[in-house]
Amino acid sequence: MKSLLTLIAFTAGAATSAQAAINAQLGRRFLHPMQAALASFTIGTLACLVICLTMRLAWPSLARLASVPWWLWLGGLLGTCYVLTSIIVTQRIGVAAMLALVIAGQMAMSVLIDHYGWFQVTPRALTLLRTIGAVMVIGGVALMMLKTRID
Repeated sequence: MKSLLTLIAFTAGAATSAQAAINAQLGRRFLHPMQAALASFTIGTLACLVICLTMRLAWPSLARLASVPWWLWLGGLLGTCYVLTSIIVTQRIGVAAMLALVIAGQMAMSVLIDHYGWFQVTPRALTLLRTIGAVMVIGGVALMMLKTRID
């Protein structure tokens, strides 16, 4: 099971690279990057709707939706920030540099979220090995960025 989850996560990461490149090209064809982000999210929303309908999933009641803490709705907003940023930044510095910076940000935030148990995740202590791993990832990002010119 762990191997399958590892493969799925790796594949999602690869898809993120393709997404950044595709969305950057989409952004070149619209009048504003926000329009490209809207187009991307519209297709994604329609895909989710088709999957939910195909699986015949029950819809939550309004009372259940009303009981959701406000901050849980921020995921969509953060996704919009990511897609819009990738559309703008990828065009200027390339896919690898943009995603290297995204990975550095993800690594920094993820160790804090894990360590402190933010957003109700199960806390996972920031051990020496996890710290070394995070520093190595961020160090790799720094190496990727050495020759990248940001206009």
